[in-house]
Amino acid sequence: MGNTLTIRLPEQLRKELARMSREEGVPMGTLVRRSLNRYLALRSLDRARAEIMPYARAQGYFTDE
Repeated sequence: MGNTLTIRLPEQLRKELARMSREEGVPMGTLVRRSLNRYLALRSLDRARAEIMPYARAQGYFTDE
């Protein structure tokens, strides 16, 4: 098992998390881990895209259209 991290959530966010946990039949901790994993993966992709974008544009491989 991993390490424990304690966080404070606004009451409304905690209620929403608890509701989703009940609806999906998944522990709140699992939902938080999934969400954090997704966020970190998207941030990693955003960084890679920002790094590669100038090279792609210079080669004509990318347009905003």
